[in-house]
Amino acid sequence: MARTCCFTGPRPKNYPAGDGAVLEAFLLNELRRAVREAAKKGYRHFISGMAAGVDLLAARAVSELKEECPALSVTLEAAVPFPSQPARWTKDRKAEYQAILARCDCVHLVSDRFSISAYRRRDRYMVEHSSLVIGVEGKPNGGTAKTLALAKELGRKIVLIGPGRNMT
Repeated sequence: MARTCCFTGPRPKNYPAGDGAVLEAFLLNELRRAVREAAKKGYRHFISGMAAGVDLLAARAVSELKEECPALSVTLEAAVPFPSQPARWTKDRKAEYQAILARCDCVHLVSDRFSISAYRRRDRYMVEHSSLVIGVEGKPNGGTAKTLALAKELGRKIVLIGPGRNMT
């Protein structure tokens, strides 16, 4: 846990300034910056919940860092709530998911089938196994807000990024 980082953030439909390719590109660049900053501080293991949106963007950012700087020995873990997580996604999003999953160093499967509690257990697993949480705020009562509240409760360092945010 000492040098592990996880991510939390909304799905595209719940992005802070709405949906769109421009915002997604902005978030990807912010995540790239945050991942590099975490790596500079010694974080080497990163956990993504693999949901569409911020989770996949963060996993992509970590994957890129792994390829660009293999000497860092950065690892990427997929925390998958259940195997059918991408079942209702678009063809392109499913392909992105599979490509990123193939580049993960390990996969933690929370449940063998869908349930709302599988998402909560995945989020808890990620926070409990991390000392840093990089987040993009979403709905005030959504899963991201609950994950950030848990991180705060457990005393994890939190870095919020996104529109109107400066990294700390």
